[in-house]
Amino acid sequence: MGVGSPARPGSESRFCTGGSVAPTTTQYQRAIDLLKNFKVQAIIGPKMSMQARFTIGIGNKTNVPILSYSATSPYLSANQSKYFVRTALDDASQVPAIASLIQYFNWRQVILIYEDSDFGRGIVPYLVDAFQDADAHIPYRSIIPSVPTDDQIKVELNKLKTMQARVFVVHMSPNIAARLFVLAHDAEMLADGYVWIMTDSVGNMFSTLDKNTINSMQGVLGVRPYVPQSDKLLTFPARFLSRYRQQNQETPDPANPNIFHLWAYDTAWAIAMALRKAGPLALGLKLPSLQNINNSNDLSMLGVSQDGPGLIDSIRTTRFQGISGEFILVDGQRQGSVFEIFNVIGNSYQSIGFWTPNFGLTKKVITSSDASDNVGLNMVIWLGGSAQPPRGWEWPVAGKKLRIAVPVKPAPNPFVNIKNNLATGKFDVSGYSIDIFEAVMQEMPYAVPYEYIPVVDPNMAINLTISYSEICHQVSLKKYDAMVGDTTIIINRSSYVDFTLPYTESGVQMIVPMKENWSTSLWIFLKPIEPILWVAFLAVFVFTGFVIWLVEHKESRDFGGSAGKQLVNIAYFSFQALLAVPKGCIRR
Repeated sequence: MGVGSPARPGSESRFCTGGSVAPTTTQYQRAIDLLKNFKVQAIIGPKMSMQARFTIGIGNKTNVPILSYSATSPYLSANQSKYFVRTALDDASQVPAIASLIQYFNWRQVILIYEDSDFGRGIVPYLVDAFQDADAHIPYRSIIPSVPTDDQIKVELNKLKTMQARVFVVHMSPNIAARLFVLAHDAEMLADGYVWIMTDSVGNMFSTLDKNTINSMQGVLGVRPYVPQSDKLLTFPARFLSRYRQQNQETPDPANPNIFHLWAYDTAWAIAMALRKAGPLALGLKLPSLQNINNSNDLSMLGVSQDGPGLIDSIRTTRFQGISGEFILVDGQRQGSVFEIFNVIGNSYQSIGFWTPNFGLTKKVITSSDASDNVGLNMVIWLGGSAQPPRGWEWPVAGKKLRIAVPVKPAPNPFVNIKNNLATGKFDVSGYSIDIFEAVMQEMPYAVPYEYIPVVDPNMAINLTISYSEICHQVSLKKYDAMVGDTTIIINRSSYVDFTLPYTESGVQMIVPMKENWSTSLWIFLKPIEPILWVAFLAVFVFTGFVIWLVEHKESRDFGGSAGKQLVNIAYFSFQALLAVPKGCIRR
C-alpha cells in the first residue's frame, strides 16, 4: 500500500479515531499498520511529480494500490493507472472559482506568477482557458525559479511594476510565496490599486505562515477548499495534538492541522472501510519465475499482488462523510464542489464568500435553489485599506505609448484643430474627432497610453499635412499606430488600413425652410384646388343643367313656371345629375 505525505514521512500513522464510524477499531489499526509497513513505499508530495509517476508505474506493475492525499498537480491523473487513487483535490479544480472572481470584478488583464516546476506549470493551461472564457487576457507570465534567490524575485517584481496590469494570481509553494509577498511589500506593490490572489497552494498552508509574512499580505485574496463544520472537526485539533505529543515527546508541537492532515485522516478511514468490504487479504504475492528475472533490473524481481484488484475496487467505491467533507471518488479522483474565498485581514483572514458549480459566487454556502439574496461576495478590504474594488490596471511606470497621427489643417477646423502650446512646448489637439476618440479610450477597461503626433509635409513652406491617403499608408507601414481625424473612407485606403464605423452619414441632402402660414378663413377648403379648376367645375355644372332644361322643359311640368323657378330647377337637376341618376330616367 502506498500513501503520499504532505509533511514528514511517517506522520500518516499519527491520527486517532474519532466518533462511531463504520470500520471497527481493529480494522482501522490494520489500515494504520499497512500505512506503516506497506511493501511499496511512496511519499508523494505536491512537488514530487517525477517520483509520483515512477511510483504509480510500480503500483500498476505490481497491482499494489497507490494512494496520495497531497499530490495535487494536474499532470498526475488517476487515469494513468487503475491502482492510483488521489484522495486530494487537484489544482485544476479551483480554476473555475478563480475565473469567477476575475469575472465578478470585471478585470480584463491578469498576470500569472508561478514557480518553474511541474507543480507550478500544471495549473497554467487550465487558468488560460478559464480566463479566456471570462473575457480576461494574460499579458505576461512571471516564472519564478523553483529555488529562487531574493535578487531573482526582485527582478521579476521590477518587471511587473512597469506593466499596466495590476491583478496577479500566485501559484507556488508556501515558502516561496512567503518570500514573494514580503519582497513585494517592500517594493510597494502590496498597496492601493493592486490585486493579489493566491491559489490553494498557499491558502491551504496559510496557518504555517509567520506573522511578518501575514502582515505584508493585508488585503490579499485567497482560494481554498471549503471544509464544512462538524463536531469531529472541532475536536480534531486537540486529539491530533494529544496523539502527537504521546508519540513525539521530545519534539516541539506542530502547527495547527491543515487540509492535508484532514485528507490523510480521511484516507486512513477510507482504507479501513475498504478492508472491511474486501475481506481478508490472504492471497499474497505472485513472484516472477526465475527465467523472467533480469539481474540488472531489481524491478523484475517484484511480485504481483493477488489481493490488489479486489482491494482497489473496494477503495474506489468507498464513500462516507469524512472529517474534511464528503469523501467521493470518481475515476479514482476525489471530488470537491465548494471553495472558500477569503481575505487576509489582521493576523488572520476573513471569509468573504464561497464558490459552487451550480450557484457561482455566493455570500454563504447555498444548499437550495433560491440564491438570489446571496449572489456575490461580502465586503472586501483591499490592499491599502480601501473598500472600493481596484479597476485592475494603472498607468505603467514605463512603457510604449501609441503614436496617433493627426492631420494639420490650414485653418481652425471643427473636426481637428492643432495649436502649439508655447508654455508647455507641446501640441494642444482638439475637435469633434478628437473628442470621440478620447471618449472611446475612456471607456476601455484597461489603460492605453497614447500621444498625438501632428503630421505635416516637410516639402511645403507652410505647415500643412500630407494627403490623408499618405497618412493611412504610413499607418499600414507601422510608422504610426493609428490616425484620428475627419478621414473619408474610400476604397484605396481600405485596402491597407481598417476604419472604425463612421460617426457621420455621407450623401446629398437638401435643407428647406419650414414656416407655418395657416389661414383661418371660412373659404380655406377652396385652397387645395386652383381657381381655374373651380371655374371649370362651375361651367360644367351650368352646362349640365341647361342641357337637362332644354330636353325636358317642353314635356316635364317640373320645368314650368316663372324664370326664377326654372333656374332653381335647373340647378337642382344639375346637382342631382352629378350625384345620382334621376328617378324619371329609370325604365323598368
